[in-house]
Amino acid sequence: MKKMILLFFVLLAVTFLSSTVMAGTIQIPTEKIITEIHSYANGATLIYSPASADGNGCSGPLASSAVHLDWSTDPNMKAFFALALTAYVEGKTVGFGVNGCASGYGGEIPKAYRIDVAE
Repeated sequence: MKKMILLFFVLLAVTFLSSTVMAGTIQIPTEKIITEIHSYANGATLIYSPASADGNGCSGPLASSAVHLDWSTDPNMKAFFALALTAYVEGKTVGFGVNGCASGYGGEIPKAYRIDVAE
């Protein structure tokens, strides 16, 4: 009986944690073309087209058509930047996983944690 109760609480905790982690994440479909790249010391902003239907959880004039890669907090984002550059040069369609917002461009833009490139 104790094992059943322990299993119940473990499953409850896993369910709670997984819903908490996924609550703020949004997937931008792999149908976007990167039209501009702005690179800075601490990150880069990718502008894409066509714009999304909403602000992807952020508010600002470019929230529907831009994502930010922040390598000041995650150096692995530099690899994502290399992938974005390759997609830009080759004209490949891309999609993004976003979670949270970064300040910039007169408001907020989504922060990317993932880039998908289509064939």
